[in-house]
Amino acid sequence: MALKEKLGEEEVSCDVCVRDDPGVVLCLDCGVLLCKHCHESHKYSKEYHGHHIMHLKDARSEIKNINIKIKAKPLLCQEQCMDLNFYCETCEQLVCHYCTTTDHRIEDGHKHNTVEKIARKYKADFDKMMEAVEKMANMLNEAQKNIVTTREKFWSLAANVEQQIDTYYDQLQRKLQQQRENLKREFCEMSAQNKIAFSLQLEKTEHLQARLESVKDLNNVVKGSSSQEILSMKKQVTEDVEKLTGSYNKLNAEPVELVDMQFVPTKKYESFFLQFAHLPKDKAQLLSTKAEVPKWVNSEQLSIFDVVTRDHNDNPAKPGSTVTVLAEPGTYVVTAAVKDNQDGSYTVCFVASNSQEVNLSVTIDGHHITGSPFSVQVRQYSALDKPSKIVNDNGTMGRPWGIAFSRDGRWAVGDDLNNCVYVFDNQDNLVNKFGSIGRDHGQFNRSLAVAFDASNNLHVVDCNYHRIQKFDFDGSYLLQFGKY
Repeated sequence: MALKEKLGEEEVSCDVCVRDDPGVVLCLDCGVLLCKHCHESHKYSKEYHGHHIMHLKDARSEIKNINIKIKAKPLLCQEQCMDLNFYCETCEQLVCHYCTTTDHRIEDGHKHNTVEKIARKYKADFDKMMEAVEKMANMLNEAQKNIVTTREKFWSLAANVEQQIDTYYDQLQRKLQQQRENLKREFCEMSAQNKIAFSLQLEKTEHLQARLESVKDLNNVVKGSSSQEILSMKKQVTEDVEKLTGSYNKLNAEPVELVDMQFVPTKKYESFFLQFAHLPKDKAQLLSTKAEVPKWVNSEQLSIFDVVTRDHNDNPAKPGSTVTVLAEPGTYVVTAAVKDNQDGSYTVCFVASNSQEVNLSVTIDGHHITGSPFSVQVRQYSALDKPSKIVNDNGTMGRPWGIAFSRDGRWAVGDDLNNCVYVFDNQDNLVNKFGSIGRDHGQFNRSLAVAFDASNNLHVVDCNYHRIQKFDFDGSYLLQFGKY
């Protein structure tokens, strides 16, 4: 039965004891009715200390405004049956007071404090995390708004383009239809005179044919007539034949001259009939560009990086864009060349002058790519004096022979005399040294030259053993190749 319904009854019993004594008070934190005896034990119990008690009479009068908030019972240690009032940060678990003196002692390296203090500490951490979460949520919400706005612009643009296509081809169709009608009208005018001439000529031949048939019939009559009848028709027949002969001689029996009439379509239209219009998809598909521009380069030396274009499916976009690399005004001269690899990527080669910072502007089809302009540090190094800073275990360098620089400014030197390689960071700090004399992996016999590849792996020439060994930047052996 619901508590508020129970309060409406005239007699209510205690919800706790088995004596069924009448309830006299209501605990707002436990949501139970208590008799007089249970009220006393409830009031003086540590477990229920601080609970809010209301007399039954007051509860009935305020029944509509009563808000029951049942408090969670305190957690107890399963081993000691004591309140878990402490928190061990080392073990990340709640403990009781007894456990802090046994399994979670400070002397054993455990760090703990009261639940309230630790909770306050972590509540502040939670607040900071929630601030970050809230910030991310706001940024995501803003991103969604931008996506929706862009989508609506795209829909409007798409509808406009579709309407332009329909309008263009409707107009084209009307022009073609008009041209068709004009051409047929011209054709009818050109053929009309010949049609009339043919009709007149046929009419004359048909009339003469009828007269010939009439004379032929008269001949049949003459054959069956008497001599007197033949002589009486002689004059008439002779005149008819003479007239007929005259008409026949005047008749032009040759057909009317045939006009050389033909339909000649314009060939150049046939070649691009399906290309009246097109959608410039290649450049419209470009979604993003990526370039790994080096942060450090050497003055007067060739440096290389790639520009990769991406479409909406994150695949390399089609070739044909214009990539331009220029030094920002006020910086040192940069000479650059760009090669279109015909796969949506472009290889950029450039040479920077002097030992200063260069702001490198990289644009594609006139628009800056992400990160442009790039800040590139240009430094002046001499292969003769640079390795003089390098020292071995005895404080001297053996015979520095080869030097190489990675794309991120790190560098390495091959020591031909000590058969080892020194590796430095971009602040000229020695970070690694590896190699010794021998034939095994990572050993050398006159290591002359060194070179970094695009992945910052180091290649070392091992002259006397006629091979090249490949290492990662930490000096771990990867592979070797070559023979005498």
